[in-house]
Amino acid sequence: MLPTDVLLRDCRTSDVPRMHEIDHLCFERDIAYTRSEILFCLRHPKSISKAAERTGEMVAFALGRTERGGFGHVITLDVIAEARRCGIGRALLGQLHDGFRRAGVPFAILEVDVRNTGARSFYVRMGYELLELLPGYYLGRSDAYRMALRL
Repeated sequence: MLPTDVLLRDCRTSDVPRMHEIDHLCFERDIAYTRSEILFCLRHPKSISKAAERTGEMVAFALGRTERGGFGHVITLDVIAEARRCGIGRALLGQLHDGFRRAGVPFAILEVDVRNTGARSFYVRMGYELLELLPGYYLGRSDAYRMALRL
């Protein structure tokens, strides 16, 4: 259940500075997205982006898009540490899934660092299954798992 003080909404280009800040809180600096990459994702014609605000401040966001191959790609799901474990990540991911379903895609994929056991467990609880190992996915130094969910 999502806390009553949390508002979910579409991301706006004016959110890019805060999204960049949150992404750098959630990921190592050299693998976090740049402002330009976030803006590109937001402006992509097939993107789906959702933000979570708590008491007027963005505390999380999710970026995804439908891909030419006929699937939804969860690009990133970022929740600041203070806002975790209260349903915000689940709600944002659910919003992406709803957008993918409306676009008519049959499944969603994502990549997660093999070292991030918390995120991996979260995605398994959300119904994702392990597809494959991606050696060196993160700058050649860290592996990732590709996971998928039938929508």
